[in-house]
Amino acid sequence: MAIRNLSDDELRQALRKLVAAERELIGDLLRHLMEADARRLAGIWGFDSLFSYCTTELRVSEGAAYKRSNPARAAAR
Repeated sequence: MAIRNLSDDELRQALRKLVAAERELIGDLLRHLMEADARRLAGIWGFDSLFSYCTTELRVSEGAAYKRSNPARAAAR
């Protein structure tokens, strides 16, 4: 169904579901980054750092890479 055809309540419900899904995906991503960092895979894969891996291989912005690699390291400690 096109977004324009959603009722106000349906749109509100869809937004809530999308935010919940986003949170779950971010959690999964951070757990995977933590594991890659614990295994020191960025270096094995030819990158200087987890940050470099995120920006180059995963093609996320520097800001997004910072927001993902640093919390992953902090959580691993």
